[in-house]
Amino acid sequence: MTKTQVLDSLTLRQLQLECARASAVLPYSKIANLSSKTHYSSVAYYKMVIQIYVNTYGDLPSKVGPGASVTLLYEDEENA
Repeated sequence: MTKTQVLDSLTLRQLQLECARASAVLPYSKIANLSSKTHYSSVAYYKMVIQIYVNTYGDLPSKVGPGASVTLLYEDEENA
């Protein structure tokens, strides 16, 4: 599966969780201007942040790199 297919297969909640992990560890300078580039679409923003993380570390934030050690308050996908 390609990186794009992986991102497209994630649910909205999974995108939110992966983006939260990525945002916690990526430098602000890498994500500062993404809102205007994604035309303020939250799903497009989540995917772009995750894509930056994947390009940097090689896989989803929950699987590799510093994002894997991030603890989220509401990690439960079902009851968030």
